[in-house]
Amino acid sequence: MPIQDGFGKIGFFEDFQGLTDDDDITLTSGTPARWKDVLMVPISGNVAQNVVVNEGGGVISFSGAAQAADGIALLSAPMQPSGNGTIVVVGRWKASAVTDYRVFFGWQETCDRDTTVNPFTLNGTTLTDNDGGQVVGLYYDSQATTDGMRFMSSSDGTADTTAACTSRTGAITLGALGILAGETLA
Repeated sequence: MPIQDGFGKIGFFEDFQGLTDDDDITLTSGTPARWKDVLMVPISGNVAQNVVVNEGGGVISFSGAAQAADGIALLSAPMQPSGNGTIVVVGRWKASAVTDYRVFFGWQETCDRDTTVNPFTLNGTTLTDNDGGQVVGLYYDSQATTDGMRFMSSSDGTADTTAACTSRTGAITLGALGILAGETLA
């Protein structure tokens, strides 16, 4: 594929601006809801959507019923670099009152609306690849032994633990858990 010099046409850059306190709703399990270019999919039960307008840029929070794997998946439209241009991804989130917190931020080939799962989960020092097809991105799991974001990729349910990654400062393999953010490549 030739080098891209423009930004893609599909994706979302959403601060959820325009919502008000009156937009607090319950997202019903198994029923995706759309907000502009974002598809919001409740995971493992109903999810409360609460809007806070007292912070710059607006804040939207989601909370489940405190059951295992409760949460929300935020999905964009399908993206094809050859037709849509360069892929850019930016994320911001704030986890202030959550005791068990998991985030995946990246690209996943398969996103089942009915049973959306995080492609990577970590318990202590054991990584589980939940088979999202071809996956690459950053993940965070509060159940990990070491606190931090990690870069990881996988192919059809098998984590790419021996994949080589290079940067201008060095090279490293992904390893059993991925590359910890801020890690020095030797």
